[in-house]
Amino acid sequence: MRNGISLGLFRNIDSARAMLEERRKQGLNAELKEVRRTRKEYWVAPLEPSSIGLRARLDPLFLGNKVWSRVERREILCEGLASQKKVP
Repeated sequence: MRNGISLGLFRNIDSARAMLEERRKQGLNAELKEVRRTRKEYWVAPLEPSSIGLRARLDPLFLGNKVWSRVERREILCEGLASQKKVP
């Protein structure tokens, strides 16, 4: 795909194929190319047996910290007992 132009990025292969077919019907010489993307994640996990109330203890320590305000916080509970829940 040298000197190519992206006509869109799709999460769903069927949507990408539909766009490809539309462009071909319009006379464009288009092709589909899979682009793999990776993303690093860093997790901080408490070493104490129970993390109940951990966020309440951590928030005051980082109050005003620009990075902390953008950190995504999640509780991931044991599978089968509860589902993953995003913490506000």
